[in-house]
Amino acid sequence: METTKSSSNVLMQVENVTDSVKPNPIEAEQIPDEVLTTCKDTSPSNVENINIHVHVDVSRSQKRTDFVYSQFPLVIVTSQLTKEQIGKVNLLAKKAGGTYQGRFSSNVTHVVVKPSDSVGAHSKVCDRTLKFFMGIAKGCWIVNYTWIVDSLEAGFLKSEEDYEICGDSADDSSYYHNGPEHARCGHRGSLLSKFEICCHGNFINISHKELQDLIQMLGGTIVNNVTDFSSDTKTKKIILVEPTKRNAKYSLPKATDVNAYNRGWLFDSISMYSVQPLQKYLFA
Repeated sequence: METTKSSSNVLMQVENVTDSVKPNPIEAEQIPDEVLTTCKDTSPSNVENINIHVHVDVSRSQKRTDFVYSQFPLVIVTSQLTKEQIGKVNLLAKKAGGTYQGRFSSNVTHVVVKPSDSVGAHSKVCDRTLKFFMGIAKGCWIVNYTWIVDSLEAGFLKSEEDYEICGDSADDSSYYHNGPEHARCGHRGSLLSKFEICCHGNFINISHKELQDLIQMLGGTIVNNVTDFSSDTKTKKIILVEPTKRNAKYSLPKATDVNAYNRGWLFDSISMYSVQPLQKYLFA
């Protein structure tokens, strides 16, 4: 049996996730298009010098957890921002005594995202990206880029709660599911603790390792082969597959009686930070 138990060390394994994937909506039969992209982050050399006093506006942050305070200085990554916007992020991070980095790592505290084009610059809705998923899995603050702009203008760090992403653009009916807040305030790393999951076949815009990292960050157990699930009756066993017409049929061994589900189940569960009913994702 080649079952790999979840580990807290998985966060260190995602440090090498690259930012070179270009936006490309995913083909899907039963789930919305999902963008799994990150920007290639490059900081400009010329950035306006703005004086920032490190002071956190907590007047409207009564619901905050201790997470953000225990992780200061700030460690910020970005998703889908322009070169100029990334320069502003880098500036704020430095002024606040923190750092900006181009890759996700175990010490990230904030993910600054581009708001969805379909909603508007000041919206609390964004596209789904790998860093978006990782940020939720780790319980980071996931905030609209306007948090950076407004903080620079104000001269202190504005309350993240006023800028926290509340939903994603994958499904109009679930725009405001508050998944990032649920993850940040909930029991991080345990969402998939009762699941054994095997990622089977080829996937678009995301690798097996990236899928497995996400699953392990959420407490799930990785199974490397569809015939290697354990006999533990207390765990739910699923096979994840790519839901495209090109991969309409999979040759699953007859020895397995584990059902296959399209990967949209994993993405929806992460985005909403709530395990979604499996039935509607059943891959037939």
